[in-house]
Amino acid sequence: RRSDKRKQSALEGAHAVVLFCEGRGAKEGTGLRQVVALRREIWTRTAGNNGSDGMAFVLLVNKAQMTTSSLDASMLDKWCKDKGMTGWMEVCAKAGGADLKEALKYVASTSVQVHETRNGKGNGELSSKIA
Repeated sequence: RRSDKRKQSALEGAHAVVLFCEGRGAKEGTGLRQVVALRREIWTRTAGNNGSDGMAFVLLVNKAQMTTSSLDASMLDKWCKDKGMTGWMEVCAKAGGADLKEALKYVASTSVQVHETRNGKGNGELSSKIA
């Protein structure tokens, strides 16, 4: 169980966890079921250790291999709320373009907000520095 200890130590003190799902898997539901299982495992491993109730779980959905229409935003918004996810963003990992940069800014901003909340510094001082 050496790898379990490594996973545990990697999560200690984390403010955000990014979970990645292929667009087709999100549309069909198979990828979302895997995300829920992984989120549950992470939460279980960190509960009581670093205040995982205050940990942000962000879903990035890769649209690179999707050939047809985009994802149903209202469905994913509701799904995230129901499953305890902080939010989601649709990105194209293949292109590595602006949407991926925006997703990373979103994750950074969310992490800072969680950090400020945990440390009683809800004045947005650090959040305002992320541009």
